[in-house]
Amino acid sequence: MPDPLCRRTSLCSREAGRKGTNVNGISNAFLRWRDAGVLTRSQRYDETIESIPLRLNAIPASRTYEAVESLVCQPIEGVVDENFSSSRLLAFSQLHSSYGGSTGTYAGVKLKDEGKKVAIVERNDYLGGHIGTLYVDGEPVDYGVQGLFNTETTTKYLNRLNVQYEPLLPATLDNRYVDFRTGKTAPYDGNVVNITATLLLYSAVVSKFEGIADGSFNLPDQVPDELLMPFGQFVQRYHLEGALPLVWTFAHGSGNMLTAPTLYVLQLFGQPHVNALLRGYVRAKRGTAEVYKKAAEVLGSDVIYNSQILKVTRSDSGVTVVVRTKDDKFKQIRAKKLLVTMVPTLRNLDPFDLDQKEESVFRQWMWKNYYVGIVKNSGLPEKASIVDVDPTKAASLPHMPFVWHLDYMGVPGYHAVKIVGDSEFTESEAKELVLGGIRRMGAAGTFPISNPELATWRRHIPLTLAVSNEAVKGGFYRDLYALQGHKNTFYTGLSFCSDYSTLLWDFTNKVLEQMGV
Repeated sequence: MPDPLCRRTSLCSREAGRKGTNVNGISNAFLRWRDAGVLTRSQRYDETIESIPLRLNAIPASRTYEAVESLVCQPIEGVVDENFSSSRLLAFSQLHSSYGGSTGTYAGVKLKDEGKKVAIVERNDYLGGHIGTLYVDGEPVDYGVQGLFNTETTTKYLNRLNVQYEPLLPATLDNRYVDFRTGKTAPYDGNVVNITATLLLYSAVVSKFEGIADGSFNLPDQVPDELLMPFGQFVQRYHLEGALPLVWTFAHGSGNMLTAPTLYVLQLFGQPHVNALLRGYVRAKRGTAEVYKKAAEVLGSDVIYNSQILKVTRSDSGVTVVVRTKDDKFKQIRAKKLLVTMVPTLRNLDPFDLDQKEESVFRQWMWKNYYVGIVKNSGLPEKASIVDVDPTKAASLPHMPFVWHLDYMGVPGYHAVKIVGDSEFTESEAKELVLGGIRRMGAAGTFPISNPELATWRRHIPLTLAVSNEAVKGGFYRDLYALQGHKNTFYTGLSFCSDYSTLLWDFTNKVLEQMGV
């Protein structure tokens, strides 16, 4: 089934659905869209219909409009209900990916504080990015972003939002190592004897890659071969085996970490991450969601919630965007500049007027599917985290798809879970991987499992954006960064920088300087 938020959104079927699902029952609103050139072709889930005539009498009455494949929205009288003109910045904090908003929210708050006019388009009814906070009897359980680097950027932002914070400390030091494939305990030495010494050794090795020292991809024309070699080979070369448990904690999003290119592992745990770990993390006392609740109060009506982008037109003189809101109104937004904070995949950018230069870059992405949630009623031991290990693999690190941890977060009966798979790994498969693994622990007699269920769940897709080694050597990131400012469009977010909030905010500050806003 097509993603209801991609360009196959059943816009016209929902309009028609008010009076029926076939052409004979189509509404006047549908006719307006047809006459405006909105509907150019239609797709059922099981077939593609090419070049459907726009005259309704040429379409069989039995044909249902279950999904619209192409939306070409013209801002004409009777279609656009409201216009917003002369915004200095239009930020897309979300379009098709699961949850967005960390960098878009940050940019919006910063610019509003500077007296700039901002519009933020958000597909959800809340801001948040990769956050996820479940409140159990008033106690926050973070299952997405759990901590922030303790830097001036972070503390200044939290203070601006009046968010109270404290040092991030582990809820437990009791880790139980289990092979989720069998449900049995497995031998694993995951303890780092001297964390400080290990970090200093690791830092001494990775610090030579200056172009990624701030989490960005400022690579030289001659990309070092070491950044493109499998990370396992890099570890062997520099005798970093003792650091693997620590690296895995932060870089499990790379998937099969030992075979992943070193570049992408270091973007998840490299120089800036080591520095942050040595300095310590902080957390919002009331959960990470509190950060975005407070930011939403600051931004107010500058955020257009529950909205869907229909068309984006850009030029050297500015940008124009048509948005559909939750009440089926169509708003046209004109802005001087556009900041895109979602992941710029071709699917996400479908409503954009991409040119060949942009399309040739964005079509190269590869990514991981990442799911997060909270398990309850499991019977797992209290005040203990369950770590997935695979004794049949090198360093006992599981291969995709895998459950990373079942993390005890300080609230009895609840464990946060993170799951990593390739881009074909589905949500239902991820849920079964979690619950099936827990049930196997019960069957094996490892823990007295009861009736595990998911208390909450979210998708972080796409994540860990990457391209082939050949593309990296060919100057992909040079070409990607060269798109900043092209057609008055600028970019920030996890595809341009390491996916850690503080690093993303620092990168966003630099982009805002480039924008001159």
